[in-house]
Amino acid sequence: MESWRRLGPFSFGQENAPVSWTAFLKGVSDLAPGLLDGLAPPATAADLQALTAALNSPLPEDVHQVLATHNGQRAGHRILFGLTLMSAQDIARHARSVAHALEREGLVPVEDLDRRTQAYEPNPHHVPLFTDNTGNFLGFDLAPSASGVWGQVVIFGLDLPRPRVVADSFHTLFEELSAELRQGNYRIKDVGGYSSMSWKPGNGSALSEILL
Repeated sequence: MESWRRLGPFSFGQENAPVSWTAFLKGVSDLAPGLLDGLAPPATAADLQALTAALNSPLPEDVHQVLATHNGQRAGHRILFGLTLMSAQDIARHARSVAHALEREGLVPVEDLDRRTQAYEPNPHHVPLFTDNTGNFLGFDLAPSASGVWGQVVIFGLDLPRPRVVADSFHTLFEELSAELRQGNYRIKDVGGYSSMSWKPGNGSALSEILL
């Protein structure tokens, strides 16, 4: 996660029409179908209702689309450049864990925070969607600051000194990822017997500083 430590604040623009999660999956399938192994069936309506209840908030439309297509991914598989898709149940468990931590320890102010997020940790409004399985997450923000956007994409976790906003939405992020795939800025490698996509060294992409 060293590249996550080096990441500075920035966000991707929304000049082009957003690319959906299913369109991103189609691009991955065309290039490396093995990366789709381990994706679960869609989340049920009950799964999504339980998640929104745990979060006490509706889901952003793009996050709903992801989980309504695949409710997580089996351990070891990494659909998103070294990151595993979490299930609605795992996301809800994480939310409950953060709530319990807040009950025990309370909020801790964070200095030098990305001004688009609220200045405390742990932040119960930072909700994971993808994980590296070592305590770091790519997720969404349900309570941004006045200068942020509801549903904006954030990276946060154990190896990160502070959360950072990296895109205005997952639609925007998937658009950027699809563009990187079309440009060939990736390579496929084996990690513990599972296919994983990584960036080509030195491709110069801002995204390569986010996803390993």
